[in-house]
Amino acid sequence: WMTLTFFFILAPTSSIVPIRDLAFEHRMYLPSAFVVAAVILISWSLMRRMLESSKQPNVLRLGIGTMTIAVLLMLGFRTHLRNLDYQSGQRLWQSAVEASPKNPRAWYSLGQVLYKRGDKEAALEPMIKAVGYSNEPVAIYDAGLAGCLLHIGRLDDAIKLYKRAIENKADYSQAFNDLGVISLKRGEFDEARSYFTQASELGNAEAFYNLGWLERKQGAFDDAERHFRKALALQPNLGSAARQVAWLTATRASVTEQELIAAQELLEQHYDLKLTRSSGALDTAATIAAGQGKLDAAVEYSKQALAAAQANDQPDEDWVAE
Repeated sequence: WMTLTFFFILAPTSSIVPIRDLAFEHRMYLPSAFVVAAVILISWSLMRRMLESSKQPNVLRLGIGTMTIAVLLMLGFRTHLRNLDYQSGQRLWQSAVEASPKNPRAWYSLGQVLYKRGDKEAALEPMIKAVGYSNEPVAIYDAGLAGCLLHIGRLDDAIKLYKRAIENKADYSQAFNDLGVISLKRGEFDEARSYFTQASELGNAEAFYNLGWLERKQGAFDDAERHFRKALALQPNLGSAARQVAWLTATRASVTEQELIAAQELLEQHYDLKLTRSSGALDTAATIAAGQGKLDAAVEYSKQALAAAQANDQPDEDWVAE
């Protein structure tokens, strides 16, 4: 009965309503309970029979107890080692690729952890393996590798992978957005706008932000603010969009005191101006203070913005020069 129960519990998600994904260990928790129960019952039955027929039951009890404690200690230690894998995403996925060296999903996940941590060059090799070990093109693997190639300047290869990702997933908004970023790098503004527009139509907040940035650079400030506000509506914690809205509000020709106060509140919702090292946020605070006539505060914020910009690992020399 316990053997049948194991398969009965797995049957619905394997045949009736199959989960179309890789096998995950949590699907085995409940079915395994019956296997564990069966092992315990069988062991208990065997031990009782051995004790009943033993001429030295106390010695046998001692031996059984010692073996039980040893097994528990070994399982406990193994559980401890397994829990160490969960201390970080990198360690978890590193253990996964060590256990299954040709698993593309594990390699992709390891690359994602490294990429999001900012170590994009280290993410390149796992992303290459994810694409290489996949039996067929997978959109997220192609886009992941393309992001790494974009970082190291291999733009043509990145474009090919992004376009292949879109061929396999037509609504891949991030791929459209990143193609727009590449077009911006090349100075192809019309093409960038086209990609950003396609990504924004798919609800990509970053694409709305990029459209706003492009409009601001080209002097269309009303359109820029509209795009930044849309990005903020889709992603309320997007501090860069909030900062842009605050700056555009503060630099209007006929800005009111109430609008300046609203801009200040919006900026302070996303940045702690006493602690932030964001030169853009500090520059925006200076702009708002100047609009309110608080010139001493504006000068101080400007000095902090300049210091923050110069302290960056890669200072924006054009911005500092301005």
